[in-house]
Amino acid sequence: MTAVIMLAVFFIMTLVVGLMPTILQRRKGTAMSANEYFLGGRGLGLVLIFFTLMATWYSSGVFLGSVAEVYTKGLEWVFGFTSSAIAAIVFLLLGPQIKRLGDRHGYVTQADMYADRFKSPAVGYISGLIGIVFIIPYITIQMVGTGYIIETFTDGLIPYWAGSLIGLLVCFVFIYTGGIRSVAWTDVFFGIIFLVSIWGVVLLVANNAFGGFGSMFSTLVDENSGLLTLPGPEGVSWTYFFSQAWVI
Repeated sequence: MTAVIMLAVFFIMTLVVGLMPTILQRRKGTAMSANEYFLGGRGLGLVLIFFTLMATWYSSGVFLGSVAEVYTKGLEWVFGFTSSAIAAIVFLLLGPQIKRLGDRHGYVTQADMYADRFKSPAVGYISGLIGIVFIIPYITIQMVGTGYIIETFTDGLIPYWAGSLIGLLVCFVFIYTGGIRSVAWTDVFFGIIFLVSIWGVVLLVANNAFGGFGSMFSTLVDENSGLLTLPGPEGVSWTYFFSQAWVI
């Protein structure tokens, strides 16, 4: 029951953090424009952008997929960070140009930009359709992950279907009322929890179970050194590693 109470407090905090920007905006009497809803007024700033990218990039996959991947395949999962670095380079090279074009021409979606750039509404429709098709499995995975996490955290008091429904309802509230600024502030909240909880657990395990990082890696070398090399215990090839990094 304690887990359920903690979960309820967490979701309430999430809603408060996420909806506060919208509440403050409505108190000022400012209407929610498409520019504000989708792009946060084109001025979210470095901190919000950083945390919303991190929380989007490392969402339920961190809790459900990455830990198991590292545990069974070891160093192979570094492709997750390698892909992040490649994505950062793409952002660095293309992001400022896209930002300038978006501000100049008033683009709201990627479809707007492609349609204008190639002078073809059809290209815009195709890019929009691609975005819709590929966002569906991403959202589905998040809801599936939310259901499993809530069910596990509450020892089954909240079943999988109810956990997924709770996650879906919270998303619906943000989509209907909040816009991207609410999502970004929620991601700051989640991002801080990610950093504190994940690094907290790593430090506790390393210090309490092994007496420090040096001893932890020494024990790993003695017991299963394959986790620290490629191809590793699962026989992961370099071609698989690089293809994963680039595709992601």
